[in-house]
Amino acid sequence: MPRYRQLSWIAVLVLALVLNPDYAGAWSMTGRHVTLVVMDRLTLEHLSPERMPLLAGLIRKGALGLMNTNTAGPRNSENGSATLGAGKVAVAGKDGNLAFNSDEVYFEESAGTTYFRRTGRPAPPEGVVFLGIASLLHANSAVGSRAHPGALGSALHEVGMTTAALGNADLPTETHRQASLIAMDSNGLVDFGDVSGNLLRREPGGLLEWRTDHHRLLAVYDRVVAKGAGLVVIDLGDTSRLEKVRDSALQGVVTREQDRILRETDAFLGRLAQRTASSGSLLIIASIVPPQQAIDRKNLMAPVLVVGETITSGLLTSGSTRRTGIISNMDIAPTILNFLGLGVPGEMVGLPVRGIAPPPGVADTFSWLLELNRRMVFTYHVRPLVVKPYVILQIIVVAAALASMFTKARVLRYFTPVLLGLMAVPLSLLAMGGVTQYGYIEYAVVAVMITLLVVAAAVKFLGRDLWAFVLLGLATALALVGDLLAGAPLMQNSTLGYDPMSGARYYGMGNEFMGVLLGATLIGASGLYQLLPRHRGVAYPLLVALMVGIIYLLVSPRHGSNVGGTVAALTGFSVTLLAMRGARFSQRQIFSLAVGGVALLVAFAVIDMSRDAEVQSHLGRTAAMVRSEGMGAVLPIISRKVSMNLKLIRYTIWSRVFLVTLAATAVLFYRPVGVFTSIRRSYPYLSHGFLGVMVAGLTALVFNDSGIVAAATMMIYGAAPLIHLAIREKEAA
Repeated sequence: MPRYRQLSWIAVLVLALVLNPDYAGAWSMTGRHVTLVVMDRLTLEHLSPERMPLLAGLIRKGALGLMNTNTAGPRNSENGSATLGAGKVAVAGKDGNLAFNSDEVYFEESAGTTYFRRTGRPAPPEGVVFLGIASLLHANSAVGSRAHPGALGSALHEVGMTTAALGNADLPTETHRQASLIAMDSNGLVDFGDVSGNLLRREPGGLLEWRTDHHRLLAVYDRVVAKGAGLVVIDLGDTSRLEKVRDSALQGVVTREQDRILRETDAFLGRLAQRTASSGSLLIIASIVPPQQAIDRKNLMAPVLVVGETITSGLLTSGSTRRTGIISNMDIAPTILNFLGLGVPGEMVGLPVRGIAPPPGVADTFSWLLELNRRMVFTYHVRPLVVKPYVILQIIVVAAALASMFTKARVLRYFTPVLLGLMAVPLSLLAMGGVTQYGYIEYAVVAVMITLLVVAAAVKFLGRDLWAFVLLGLATALALVGDLLAGAPLMQNSTLGYDPMSGARYYGMGNEFMGVLLGATLIGASGLYQLLPRHRGVAYPLLVALMVGIIYLLVSPRHGSNVGGTVAALTGFSVTLLAMRGARFSQRQIFSLAVGGVALLVAFAVIDMSRDAEVQSHLGRTAAMVRSEGMGAVLPIISRKVSMNLKLIRYTIWSRVFLVTLAATAVLFYRPVGVFTSIRRSYPYLSHGFLGVMVAGLTALVFNDSGIVAAATMMIYGAAPLIHLAIREKEAA
């Protein structure tokens, strides 16, 4: 055959393949695709190698992690799926399970027809439609979520890529089809898939009357991949079904059924892994939320495994958490888009995950993660057991001391060690971050013992004197700085530290310890300056260096990464240092300070913005958002912070501490008559520290989304020594 005729036949064959709808999608894209497998309502313990040996092999090849499961509503599969699809905390609404094949019958007509009547849009003939799109949008608006449900599917559709949803968690009388919430676009459309009962098999006499037919599921999976779906979301369903019927059977029956489901799931994953072993595939296996029993025990993290040639084997992490072995559920959508070579939309707040090598000496990542999860659950459990009594004690002590100031009670002299104890608790709780082997009661007892030892040592060596308060403040500040420089190993496990379970803080310096750091520094520094009159020439530059260093640590993305804390430190430290030098705060000086602070923050923002997204702080990300979207992008952030602050002021017990200490400080300005005037006259430089604490606390309240917490922990460092000095003045009168 002549050469040109051979080439003609090849061209015709290639053209036929391209025009064939079964191959068009695959040829039109890069050939990459992502498979997301949902086996919901499981914890890490369920994935043990003994139960799931084939999955254990995948774990050795991929990166395993624990995922935060926070949503804009209750922790359930529907809200969790909506959050994954939005790349931001979201809710699914009351119709979160109304997903159907386009040709499936829904109230005597096809679901595609119903969808068209509700939206005015045609349904994809081979796809899936989500009929609850209107209620979903209303629900997110009602809870104040600024999520864009379906953002993941929309991002793929914008570049011509397609998505697919397979499987369900249906019960005989209920539909549970949350996989569509991950794969759909903002209109509630999925290009291909099957979420109907076609993928189920009936098993009369079993605990689960209907089970997923894995053979049919794999056959449909092969077809949608051949059609070029860039993202395929598979809901295996059986673990979710078991969770819903758990309370209707004896525990032994449930355990046997669970073991069987996990064995069958393991076999399915082994066959699926063979299909996703190519370099163009990424396999993500995730539980959206843990089972209810785990949630009741405050075990709120869910396991996630990512396998692919672009993923380093070991443990998962992301720029959102910067923690080994921990990611956010908002990171899943950016991870998918990043693998497919697409940009991450601005409305998504997560960052792509990546695999990293386990810590030195760790050979078994599964066991290491189990221990990490145990520590997080322990800290989450023990936090209210320790923090709430501490907060209540602060309120009682401050109120009682203030009341005693107006009597001739002899108990006044006993308040000094108690006030020292209030200041010593944060230092004790920081130290307890290195101890997680106790039971809850034992943990609280040991924390109290450490506090008593600190107070006893302070009283023994320093007496009932101002030196005890000053040096305790400096010791606390230096301990926090040292821990931050070391990577915050103590803060990670402290009850005043991070809260990965709720997604409040994963890294850097949280607002509780930020308030402690600023309050302890201001009182320690100003008190030291007061008590060393002969060395003030040397002390002042050292104190300036300390405060500048703390500001740097707070703003640094690698250390504190706390923008609100940076602003509070700038204002509080500046006011105190300038007051020490005799500055009088005119409107012009205040304006100059404000301009200088803003200029410094802008400089930090520009530097931070130039970094990679994974190491940027919130300041750098906000600056990048403003650059791309304009100043209007800041308004939702301000609104969110104000809303969060108002909510916390109303509900958190920390607001009571702040109000009580603020009221006590205000009262001591005027009553007993002349007390504060005498304190200010006798301790002018320490008084500048009191002023700095007040200014920093109010600034933190304004600029942090949970500023009331920082202001409360800060104020105790101002109130305790102030009450102590007031008592001294009262006794001397």
